[in-house]
Amino acid sequence: MTGVVVQQAAAPQVVSAPSAAPVVITSNAGPTGPDSTVAGPQGIQGIQGNTGPTGPTGPTGPTGPAGATGPAGATGPTGPDSTVAGPQGIQGIQGIQGNTGPTGPTGPTGPTGPTGPTGPAGATGPAGATGPTGADGADGADGLVISGITTLNFGAGAMTAQAVVTGQAAITADSKVFAAMNIAATPEHSVDDMLVDPIRLAVHSLVPGVGFTIYGEMDNARANGTYRINWMVA
Repeated sequence: MTGVVVQQAAAPQVVSAPSAAPVVITSNAGPTGPDSTVAGPQGIQGIQGNTGPTGPTGPTGPTGPAGATGPAGATGPTGPDSTVAGPQGIQGIQGIQGNTGPTGPTGPTGPTGPTGPTGPAGATGPAGATGPTGADGADGADGLVISGITTLNFGAGAMTAQAVVTGQAAITADSKVFAAMNIAATPEHSVDDMLVDPIRLAVHSLVPGVGFTIYGEMDNARANGTYRINWMVA
């Protein structure tokens, strides 16, 4: 509120006049001031004071009702085919090797495998010393030596084969028959083959005035093809 200014009468002034008695001069009363009951003009706005402290936060209001569901969005593009395997990832770091586990029990012994082929014949040893000459034997009858060659045929593959020798009129029940392999190549076997895998031979079924049978057997496998056999009767 603007204050009211009241003008008071001036105080009496004393004027000294030279060589005269002092004179008192009284001034007239001033004009009457404005009505103090009437508000004067608004004064200039004062300086704004500091902002007061913030008041406490009021309680949260109730949750409003849920809005209506919006329209469905457009369908996105089709993703990659899940049945196709993706690229292989990089190999992970190899883990630390674990401790060696205890040794398991020994398993049962397996069945014995087939016998392997006979190895090559060893080198011939040195000849032994010549023994003493035996006593002369009794004179015998003039001997007759008969010899020949026959064939043992094992076909496509067999363990044994036989060859019957006939037409030997001079053979007797006391005749001695010998058989040995003829070490010469045949269409199926080389000389080395015969030396490494020889045929075991035996003579049986001697028939006087007729002949005999030569039996051949391969000991370690099935033989095949033909082998020439030398025989001799004494």
